[in-house]
Amino acid sequence: VEIYKGFYIGRYEAGDKENTEAKTLRSSNDVTKTVTIKANQAPYNYVTRTQAVSLAEGFATKQGYKAKTKLVSSYAWDTTIAFLQKVNSDYGERSEGNYREIAFSYTDITGASQTKSSSSSVLIPTGQTTPVCNIYDMGGNVFELTNESYSNTIGPYAIRGGHYYNNYANAPAGNRSYDSDAANVNNGFRLTLFM
Repeated sequence: VEIYKGFYIGRYEAGDKENTEAKTLRSSNDVTKTVTIKANQAPYNYVTRTQAVSLAEGFATKQGYKAKTKLVSSYAWDTTIAFLQKVNSDYGERSEGNYREIAFSYTDITGASQTKSSSSSVLIPTGQTTPVCNIYDMGGNVFELTNESYSNTIGPYAIRGGHYYNNYANAPAGNRSYDSDAANVNNGFRLTLFM
């Protein structure tokens, strides 16, 4: 970031430190929890876009960083997808991540090994999907709220990627859709860091 004057996108979806330590996934809109950016965390879901913006902007201060952190923008999302496509040419357009019809093995929030069958919907901890360029979870698990507006009065905010109970054909990593400012199980977020 310092050398190239670009941005750093979170390697993982934002996680919830306290729920992870309690070995539970989030089930409420309690935004007093500590945001983490690492593998094997309870995804920080049940968050509104307004709350996600605040949590993302406060992350750098709480960590003591001199850089700024923000909620991921669609520019950063699209730039990252283009970067990943240099290694995996159809990334963003196919089944990369945790989707309903994809079967895979993973480690659940308690640390136990699990096998997810196809046609099942299971929210998993961060970092359990196959990485591309050391970046995880952009394909599926939870939709990721962005700082982009969307031209829809019902859902004025853009969300990116896909989520665990959707089919990848409907919401691959490159997906852009809309949502309201409601907190729910399938909405999370990702941070970007700037100088």
